[in-house]
Amino acid sequence: MVRFEVSGIDAPAGRLRVFDRSRRLLGTAGLLRSGDRLYGELWMQLDDAVRAVSELEAPGLRGPFRTTHRLVPGRRWTIHLMTVADPDSIADTLSYLRPSHRAVQAALYRNSLVTVNPFRVSALSRLEHVPFLRMAERALAIEQDYAIPVGTAAYISPGVHLPKTGALALAGAGVRVLLREQQESEPFEWWDVPGGTRLLVITLPKGSTPSALGFGLSQDEMTRRVEDWLSSAALRFSPDEHTGTAAVLNASVDDTLSATLDTISTWNSRFAYPRIVVGNHRVLFEDLDANRTDTSVVEPTSIHVPSEPSGDELLALREARESLSNQRSHDLARVLGQAVASGLTELEDVAALLATAVPGTMVFNPSPFQHSDLVPMSDGSERLATNVPGLGYAFFPDVSVTGETNGWESIDSVYSAAGQHLEVTIDETSGAISSLLQLAEGKEWVQQGSGGLNAVPDARFLKISAARVPDTATRFVVSRWAPRVGTFTSTVTVYDELPWLSLVNETEAVAGGKAVYRFHLDVTEPDVSWEVPGGYDKSAPPVQAIEHLRWMSLSGQDETLMFRGFDAPFASVDIDATITSVAPRGIARYRLAPLPKFSTEDMPWVFGWNSEPMIIARVQPNGRDVLPRYGSMFDVEQVGVTILGAKPAADGFGAIVYLQETLGVSRTISFGPGLLKFGGAETVDYLERYLEQLQLGADGSIQLELPANSVVALRLSVLEVSN
Repeated sequence: MVRFEVSGIDAPAGRLRVFDRSRRLLGTAGLLRSGDRLYGELWMQLDDAVRAVSELEAPGLRGPFRTTHRLVPGRRWTIHLMTVADPDSIADTLSYLRPSHRAVQAALYRNSLVTVNPFRVSALSRLEHVPFLRMAERALAIEQDYAIPVGTAAYISPGVHLPKTGALALAGAGVRVLLREQQESEPFEWWDVPGGTRLLVITLPKGSTPSALGFGLSQDEMTRRVEDWLSSAALRFSPDEHTGTAAVLNASVDDTLSATLDTISTWNSRFAYPRIVVGNHRVLFEDLDANRTDTSVVEPTSIHVPSEPSGDELLALREARESLSNQRSHDLARVLGQAVASGLTELEDVAALLATAVPGTMVFNPSPFQHSDLVPMSDGSERLATNVPGLGYAFFPDVSVTGETNGWESIDSVYSAAGQHLEVTIDETSGAISSLLQLAEGKEWVQQGSGGLNAVPDARFLKISAARVPDTATRFVVSRWAPRVGTFTSTVTVYDELPWLSLVNETEAVAGGKAVYRFHLDVTEPDVSWEVPGGYDKSAPPVQAIEHLRWMSLSGQDETLMFRGFDAPFASVDIDATITSVAPRGIARYRLAPLPKFSTEDMPWVFGWNSEPMIIARVQPNGRDVLPRYGSMFDVEQVGVTILGAKPAADGFGAIVYLQETLGVSRTISFGPGLLKFGGAETVDYLERYLEQLQLGADGSIQLELPANSVVALRLSVLEVSN
């Protein structure tokens, strides 16, 4: 459609004939007055730019008025309308309806090509790995209940923080397209997801909604708005000058759905282009993928940054983390229950099945790595539990040796203590740690002339006491006072053999409900990395608003220090390698560990997971003797592979196990039975949907391809206790 307009003429109407350069008539258009001009439209076939001559005839003109034009065909736009509905909104709407009305409404959604948003708005970056990877689980439940499909396009609301590993979680749930409103970003880009898949990320410009584009208004008004939108702000992918692709998001599911589809149907019957495609995310993906170049694929990035929570939110986060930890152990007990005794839900139930003739403590290690730590036993003693298997347990009988010390003994107050790995000195003025010396390397980790580690602004030392567990650890309890904090205590534990330092700060009340602890580290030009759900992120300092799960690391040329804030996952790192940690009132626990030189790439994960507190359960002899006294649930042959979690399958048959590759190397691994053996194995997506059957070897193990930095989900069936 070519539109002509004529100005500077008083005629009420006219006729326009258009010829090509060889005088072949291309068409004739009538011109009518509108305001101070004449307008006319003419259908012309324009495969490319052409030169044409128009002849205008109108009352008052002496003969035809000839004009030469260069006609360039308009871009052939394809507009993709995607209706991506919030799962909670869909569920709330349908749950309040009567069954008959609910069925009608669900059918309306399906007929209107509504899809359920796989991205559920919440503090996703604060979730554990497995709940994060299963972020689309709520959308899947809507699909199963109401047959409204989970979308292959996801939408993230403005301001919501999504770590870069969100690309992995979304792709693992079948998402191909991510829509966002982050105007400083590229209009579109491809994200390279571990495992060989790609995610198309589209930044929607303002006004990319059906209501803003007039989809419910008159055709003329809609035409005007769409033309303005395409010419100014629309997302466009232009492999050549003739085509373009744009996206429109409908995130509001209401009574206008049917009217919108009717408007689009009328539009497509009127115009060949712009063409409007509804609900077909595959076409959008393929439209852009057909002209993608290899250089356009980039590493995923975080969307927005986490905002620092209030004091009350920090307390709620601590409770949520503890709940997730409890849920993880609960899931593991249920997995064991499928093999040993139906109905097991708690580790206490598992402990009741241990083969032992004497009472004691089952120490369960929720870490996927072998771990040693100081553990309070069920008989009241505190002992060093050594080499507890990863994702397994060990039995420790009650100590009955006369005269053996199993608790802390007070010693004369001292300000320094050393083990095999670290020497720690307490500052007598501020109560902070003035020296952290790594003995094997001769490395001092405290900045010279700084406030030290675990420093509180303007803090004053009040008193100190010391205690020891022989051949295990020395503990300082330091009482301090500081403005806005008042009197508080810091407990510092230096281990004889373990290569880390433990800190516990306890405050009764603090202004604003948040305490600030600073760690002035001596690291030259460090890189900062930290664990996020599904993987890790990294940056050069200064870095603000770091939100880490289990570990954060500062690495110089030949030095790396690991940091964990159990109750304080929010921190920042200054350019001088000072960590500022924000903690809730009450207890704030920390762990610091200098790594030896030439540590393996997975050492941050080993440190992080091994800072998880062990879980204990009382064991009394009961004659059932089903489980051995020591072992891990499964066996992974290679280092650098982490079992992020194991949970019962949603249908009740078998278990789902999530494996993460942490060395950044694609490889084949062996995954085999430990305490549990399995009769079948298959790969599934993060929502437990079948992907591929795996062959069991003669020893009951499977060989599995694990792409670099990926997470692979397995379904294990027919679980039994190994002989």
